[in-house]
Amino acid sequence: MTEPTKPHLNLTQKTDLRMRATLLARVQTAQLLKMNEPEMAELIRQVETDPLFMKLLYPARRDCKVIRFQPHPRTRLSDSFFEINERSLPANMPTDVVGL
Repeated sequence: MTEPTKPHLNLTQKTDLRMRATLLARVQTAQLLKMNEPEMAELIRQVETDPLFMKLLYPARRDCKVIRFQPHPRTRLSDSFFEINERSLPANMPTDVVGL
């Protein structure tokens, strides 16, 4: 007599392309956030002086433009932010920001 076959569970991990791209973007963002200011400035300088970047930013035809400058979301100053007019302060008086 033959033994009945046991159920077999075959698990394979498949990474969705979109999930993989999201993960890669998060890792790259984390690497950028770990950089100090001089390293970040050097990276930006290298990218912005690259000839390919310049072609993508300033193409011969405007409808072929791929890159545009855009501020990072939610990084604007608050509408309730007020700037101190330093001309209205006395000349030798230090600005007391905490007291405002």
